[in-house]
Amino acid sequence: MEQTLILPPPQAMEDFFDHAVHAVGDEHWKEYSYNIGPHSVLLRIAGERLQSFMTEAIIHLRTTAHPNQPYDLTVWAIDEKSMGLPVPDVPWSWHTGDREGYIHGIDVTRFTVNFDHATQSLRFLDRTRNVALHWMRDLDFVPYWERSFPLREILNWWYRDTTFQPVHAAAVGVNGSGALIGARGGSGKSSTALSCLLSEMQFAGDDFVLIDSEHSRAYSLYQIAKLEPHTLERFPKLTPPPGTRMIDQNKFQLSLARLIPNGVTRTLDLKMILVPQITHGPVTTIASMDKSEAASALMLSTIYLLKGDSRPTFKKISALVEKLPAYRLNLGLDFDHIPVVIKNAILNA
Repeated sequence: MEQTLILPPPQAMEDFFDHAVHAVGDEHWKEYSYNIGPHSVLLRIAGERLQSFMTEAIIHLRTTAHPNQPYDLTVWAIDEKSMGLPVPDVPWSWHTGDREGYIHGIDVTRFTVNFDHATQSLRFLDRTRNVALHWMRDLDFVPYWERSFPLREILNWWYRDTTFQPVHAAAVGVNGSGALIGARGGSGKSSTALSCLLSEMQFAGDDFVLIDSEHSRAYSLYQIAKLEPHTLERFPKLTPPPGTRMIDQNKFQLSLARLIPNGVTRTLDLKMILVPQITHGPVTTIASMDKSEAASALMLSTIYLLKGDSRPTFKKISALVEKLPAYRLNLGLDFDHIPVVIKNAILNA
């Protein structure tokens, strides 16, 4: 006889969420208000250590909160160790989790639930109520790089059924028009974007940006740059203050919004996609490339870093690539001239 899967009722899922956030107590929450893309997001954090960890990368998007202001999305983030609170009983079965920690046997049209075993973090999204929970058992389990792009999984889930998509790419521009720069690590993506920032071009990010695949637009998400000491020789303006400590993998995490006030642009209308490739040639050039290569450059690292159901991501990146011309950016040894090449390409698009 075929067995019927009984889903946890929506009320049980709601009760779990409400119990989790109410167990903390109103006096322990610290509120931060943001404009992420065209949407308003409220981040409520319990745990003093967690506040800097979750907010430094998005300080450039912070806004002033007003009493009774409605938000498109509200996220509660909790550091269990500092608060001394256990995770409440859950209405689902942990045995239904897959290798990536996604819980099955729930109404996935409304809810997404994931437990990341590496970081000991539970993430919960309710699309009907537009609320999310990020419960970390111990911040010491969470690796340093999570500080540079917080909330990316929750935002990816929340934007699932829209035209918006977080993408592992950089975005730079001039006069409000921009280029999306996508490539695997070590290909020159970040250094190219930072060279544009320091040449006073517009800069929306060098790691993850939010794209609107319908309107070919990029929005800034994060403003943290991760640089090794030898890379700072190219970017003396980004030298961190004395006493700044390197973190794991011998990199500095640098707050661009603090080092270059007003240097991060909120949004750019995309005119092209660039895929950098280090050539060691004498000059930097741009050449047309196949759209499938551009799509691959954007998709592979994005899907790897976001995990979960990749079908919406694939569909939205494909839609964006179809709308825009794609070029290979052959990076030469004329490092200071790279922003000029990109700027001219955007202006002539």
